[in-house]
Amino acid sequence: MKTKLLFGVLATAALASCNNDDVVKVNNGKGIFFRTSLDNPVTRANTISQSNLDVFYVTAVGSEPVLMTHNGVRSTDGGNTWNCDRVYFWPDYRVRFFAYSHLDTTLVKIDNVSQKILGFEPAHTVSGQKDLVVSYNSGTREANEAGGVAMNFKHALSQIELRAKCSNSNIKINVRGVKLANVATKGDFTFPER
Repeated sequence: MKTKLLFGVLATAALASCNNDDVVKVNNGKGIFFRTSLDNPVTRANTISQSNLDVFYVTAVGSEPVLMTHNGVRSTDGGNTWNCDRVYFWPDYRVRFFAYSHLDTTLVKIDNVSQKILGFEPAHTVSGQKDLVVSYNSGTREANEAGGVAMNFKHALSQIELRAKCSNSNIKINVRGVKLANVATKGDFTFPER
């Protein structure tokens, strides 16, 4: 009698323990990955190019508040494909990706409402200045799971270059000085969504 009671209790416990094990959804696809391109820069100090882009960061938003925040993205195949530091699987909705490189990520504020870099200030010495590249794209599982998301980076900073030119080759031009006024040294950047 005790044996039957013991087996009955064990069977009930086994059934009760499996009661909450429901599989909601299984993702058998690839994680989110990227492809990059970078426009040709005009001469700048410490320029980022396709050959020396080593890491960039991505913040992604969609239906949920934020899918990934300041996630590092690196390439292990010479820049052909770029994978996130941790695996993110595609959700069922369109995702907007905002990417940036060589920037203090504490300046980046991205959510569903606003996508900005706040208070960016380049270094005062040329040797300490870093190039800033940014990119935007959106994607879905259906369109981008197989081929990745294309991130076409653009240089966000400008270089000012002044030249004196004269069409008469017999005239020599000497520039005694140049003065630039009201040049902002700190500013905000809003990511374009196109």
